[in-house]
Amino acid sequence: MKEIKGLRLRIKELESLLAQAERRSYILTNLLKEATTEFKQALEQVTTSEANFRAIIENAPEAIYIADAETRQILDCNPYTTQWLGYTRSKLLSMRIEDILDIGSRGGRENIRKAVEYGFVHVQERRFRKKSGAFVDAEMTGTVVEIQGRKCFLALVRDITERKTIEELSRYKELFDNVIDPMIISHSQGAFLEINGVACERFGYSRRRLLSMSFKDIISPDHMDILKEIGQKIRSGENVQFEVDVLTRSGEAIPFEFHSRMINYQRKPAVLSLARDLSIRKQMEKTLIHSERLSAVGEMASGVAHNFNNLLQVIMGAGEAALRKLESGEIRKCNEALSIIMDASHRGADIVNRIKDFTLLTTGE
Repeated sequence: MKEIKGLRLRIKELESLLAQAERRSYILTNLLKEATTEFKQALEQVTTSEANFRAIIENAPEAIYIADAETRQILDCNPYTTQWLGYTRSKLLSMRIEDILDIGSRGGRENIRKAVEYGFVHVQERRFRKKSGAFVDAEMTGTVVEIQGRKCFLALVRDITERKTIEELSRYKELFDNVIDPMIISHSQGAFLEINGVACERFGYSRRRLLSMSFKDIISPDHMDILKEIGQKIRSGENVQFEVDVLTRSGEAIPFEFHSRMINYQRKPAVLSLARDLSIRKQMEKTLIHSERLSAVGEMASGVAHNFNNLLQVIMGAGEAALRKLESGEIRKCNEALSIIMDASHRGADIVNRIKDFTLLTTGE
């Protein structure tokens, strides 16, 4: 009986333990279901976040690339990077940072070392090399991240070529607004692309009218050959200086000295010309030449007077000698005195002819 009673107690204990196990199993099952649901939700959120992040990267209007921090091998990049630099994705992923970044300028290598060491890069200006070999200015920032156990450098690059162009144009504009001489930016064939206010004022045309014209429209027809020759020199890369007459709107021909050279204007080759009005200088040169001529005439007049005085002394002396010979009846001996008079007269005539030639030369007749 005791054994049966003991078995019954044991069975009740087992039933109690079984009931507890069932309750615990139910609890664990519910917890597992909840954990599975939460995991699925978290996975969906991560997947959605990753998809959103990838969409942002893929459609970003700026270059984004990831490179190994140790080897500097490019590991990934967005489509804008390939379009911007001109490489295919496969080609770009076979390259290193040094292949696309002009690290030789402005301490590039040192900046890469600091980026890896400190984990980020402040906004800096850098030059990137395109597939064509051309360099473009860009603003770069970045940070060091860990991807699949590898230390990588994530870079964000913004092309600032347009901003640089605007800054360059601003500098040109400031120059145009403050310079005291006419300044012209023209096409290599002569058409005007930009002019300053001084040019409008000096040439007598409105800005709008001048921008529809070219050098051929304002240069004197007599100087077209010079313009053609100068154009060839400028296009070959020479910095040239030349003088031509500019015809104003009123028809006045004004001498100008031009200094011209090739520049880049709005990403295209152009010619920058500085013009200087030579009217005052030309007038001063004429005045100086006139003064020099007057001075020369004065000196010559003094010399002529001296020479004529000498000739007259000779003629008067020979004349007096001839008179004395005639008074004494020595007519034949007058020949010597008369010869001296004739010789002096010829010398005087020669001086007069030279004066006449000099006068014609100095007056330009």
